[in-house]
Amino acid sequence: MPRLEIGKTKPERHFRFPFRLVAVLAVIACGIGYAAYQYEQLNPKPKVQTAAHWEAKHQKNHGSFNQTAMTQIGLTDIQKQQIETIKDDTTNTRTMRKQIAKVLTEDQRKQLKELRAQEQAARKQAMETRKARKARMLGASADYERAADKVIAANRQQKKALAQNTRNNQGT
Repeated sequence: MPRLEIGKTKPERHFRFPFRLVAVLAVIACGIGYAAYQYEQLNPKPKVQTAAHWEAKHQKNHGSFNQTAMTQIGLTDIQKQQIETIKDDTTNTRTMRKQIAKVLTEDQRKQLKELRAQEQAARKQAMETRKARKARMLGASADYERAADKVIAANRQQKKALAQNTRNNQGT
């Protein structure tokens, strides 16, 4: 008869779910997800915008000078359609203005140039009016601001000169 051993026997290993490992992986995944979310919030993807968008934004902030000017120079229906196509297709404002200038006749370009000069003169006058109003309201504070700007500019120049001298001395 075989002999029974009554000593320690090896216990059967039961499968134990690795809760700690899963918890650590979940925390790491959440951390990576949160970091990606914050990165996206701080660095959003730029929207593709056309020159017409920038033109509309400019008109919203500064009036509709271009629309007014375009109506005053007497565009034909074909020119209006070409300009709308250019505004929709172009993403750069400078390029858009150059292409629009090609669509206009020589007389229309001259009229537009005169209208822009008038608009610029009106803006300059408005700027002078604002400066005068600011000087009236602030009094000596406006002079102080200009003097402080000059001091800051002088300090900046000194620092640049010092840095240039340091670079020159290191080079020799």
